[in-house]
Amino acid sequence: METRFEKIKKRYALNNSYFKNKRPQDPSNPIECFYYVEQHGELPYNSELEDCWLEECFAEFQKRNTEYKMLEQFFTPSDTAKRMNELLDEYGNKDCVYALDVCCGYGALSKNSPFIIKGLDIDNSLCELYENYTGNKATCMDFMEYNGKEKNIISNPPYSIKTLTAFLEKLYNILEDDGIAVLLLPKGFIDKERPKATVEALEKFGVGHREDMREEFASTKMTAEIVVIKKL
Repeated sequence: METRFEKIKKRYALNNSYFKNKRPQDPSNPIECFYYVEQHGELPYNSELEDCWLEECFAEFQKRNTEYKMLEQFFTPSDTAKRMNELLDEYGNKDCVYALDVCCGYGALSKNSPFIIKGLDIDNSLCELYENYTGNKATCMDFMEYNGKEKNIISNPPYSIKTLTAFLEKLYNILEDDGIAVLLLPKGFIDKERPKATVEALEKFGVGHREDMREEFASTKMTAEIVVIKKL
């Protein structure tokens, strides 16, 4: 990324302040904030959450913007991401050292994984950020067009019933017979009894483990659970 930023002398607090009061020349979104940190070695705003600042930054940004068209998509909180990777380590297919992070976003699920993670996302700017943030490679494409075969998948997919049903149908096609997927799904989705297409998609998988996510999403009251599934 070529953009260079002047160092900010008066830093606002992030919550309800930075994106509201920033100057036109200051970083205008979380991706630009990341490159500001790379350039200056500090955040462009005041925050006490240094270990998970990017998660906090995206959450605050999403309160005011729909730039990434993620009304269905919510970034995975850090404790939940950690737990999902623990389950990937426990249930994952150890015959393969790789795992695919579908809808990878900036890399919350890929940052500290027991596997070598490959990212996949439809957003070019997020894929660029993903590679810089995680050090892993990312492919920018629609998951529905992906034709690879995978033994290990981890994902926090979009949450609308129609989109999630299509996601599961595609997941069945790319997952190896002995593969597993660790997913963050809306709570109770795995038990749905309608619509018919969703039930038929769910019936193709067996559930190896499920548990409630560790904390709430930052930008929504939706509840979710971690589900480990495999093909039947």
